[in-house]
Amino acid sequence: MVRSHTYRTTTLLAVMAVAAILAVTPPALGAGHTIDHLDHADLIYDPSNGNVRLDTDEAAGNWINYFDLRNAAGGSDFNAPSVAVFPTGGLTTDRMIEISWSSFAGFTGVHDMGNIFPTDFDLAGLEEFLTEADYTSSLGSPIVEFDLIVVPEPATMALLAIGGLAILRRKRK
Repeated sequence: MVRSHTYRTTTLLAVMAVAAILAVTPPALGAGHTIDHLDHADLIYDPSNGNVRLDTDEAAGNWINYFDLRNAAGGSDFNAPSVAVFPTGGLTTDRMIEISWSSFAGFTGVHDMGNIFPTDFDLAGLEEFLTEADYTSSLGSPIVEFDLIVVPEPATMALLAIGGLAILRRKRK
């Protein structure tokens, strides 16, 4: 009986560790959200290279026709101008403190903006860097904040894998 309880406790701790690594915490003030809302498009940031992808799968209608990313003047700047890869067509703004795009045609799916952000932000750093990260999913629809998703760094993924293997090994004994 004790062994079963220990296994359940270990499993619960492992699940809590995974949730902590993936930044599943209550929403914080500032740009974007720290939890994944099912009705918000995702801004996916890779801290190893500053890459940003915009994923419309959870946006209303799976569609984005306008987005605006801004940072505070005087802080870190976007890796701009002329680095951002915009969706086809539309009007663009590509400056050190603002990257925006709008089009009647919009886009769907995942769009890779390129390595437009500085590197090495965790979620708190990304929220501090961005003063605005919002979009609209159709003409006349309200402006909605992106969910901010930080891709776990390779070292974190390795630790997660080692923890998973330890749990599996313990389960077999």
